[in-house]
Amino acid sequence: MDDARDAAWFARQISAASVSSSALEQISVEIRRFATDYVSKPLSELFVDIRELRGEVVNLVECNRFPNQMRELYLAASRLGGLQAHVCLDLGHYSAAHTHAHTAFLCAELAGHNGMRAWVRGLQSLIAYWDGQLADAVEFARDGARHCSHGSIAARLPSLEARASAGRGDKRGALAALERAEHARVVVGDRDDDAGVFTFPAAKQAVYAGTTLLTLGDRDTTTRAAQESSYALQLYEAAAPADRSTGDMLAARLDLARAYLMHDDLDGLADQLNVVLAVPQVRRTASIVKRAASIGEDLTQSRYAHSPQGKQIRTEIASFCAPPPALPPAPTMEPA
Repeated sequence: MDDARDAAWFARQISAASVSSSALEQISVEIRRFATDYVSKPLSELFVDIRELRGEVVNLVECNRFPNQMRELYLAASRLGGLQAHVCLDLGHYSAAHTHAHTAFLCAELAGHNGMRAWVRGLQSLIAYWDGQLADAVEFARDGARHCSHGSIAARLPSLEARASAGRGDKRGALAALERAEHARVVVGDRDDDAGVFTFPAAKQAVYAGTTLLTLGDRDTTTRAAQESSYALQLYEAAAPADRSTGDMLAARLDLARAYLMHDDLDGLADQLNVVLAVPQVRRTASIVKRAASIGEDLTQSRYAHSPQGKQIRTEIASFCAPPPALPPAPTMEPA
């Protein structure tokens, strides 16, 4: 009888740890909403909700004993951890971003989900790139390709590899990776089962191509870079407002600005910068600040360094870059 009571208690514990199908569906719906909103809304509108849902999912993982539900919960934990890593990346907290992304990859492994493995490897490549770890950025992108079977991630991974290779001065590797990305786009188009930040639209691919070609630095690739950046802006401006990635549009404008500077067109540079420098602090990401600061450094080394217009632009860039990207203070928030 004691053994039977123990068995009944154990059964109750197991039953209490199960998650209803409607609850799992609601978690999936919320994650899709976060991923969609992340593209065009400020981090301040998403950070707390992402953080809280991830905490709830982790608690469910710790309690649950149903294998089929565990896979779904690990996948949800991977997606939410990836979103948290992206927040940290956009705020310039690279160490925290690496940690969240590593955990997200482990959860993708436990979920047995190749698409998420590939996406997180792409995110790790992105974090490494902005953290100055270019060799790691290349390797993460290449490793992600091992897990990639379908969807726009097939174009994202070689695009990430191309940009990091260009940063390392590997022109041949960068151009070869760009070619693979273009081929992948022809194959997959913009078809995706996922949404928002978990996808890689053609407009974003054009932004990456522009940055890659601009980094290579010769006159021919600079001209092509400007064409890619302009094309990216055209695609985003033609898209629905919810699909317009604020960060990528700013990045394209900054790449265009740098291309104008390389072609000695200070007025063209100023026109693009005026749009970027008007963006409020809560819409700035660490990568946008880095891009703007880099243009300021190029101006310092250019023949316009001491011209009145050049000095004015440098002053405006310095003012834009002075405050770091940040979430507005709120009593419920803690550092990510």
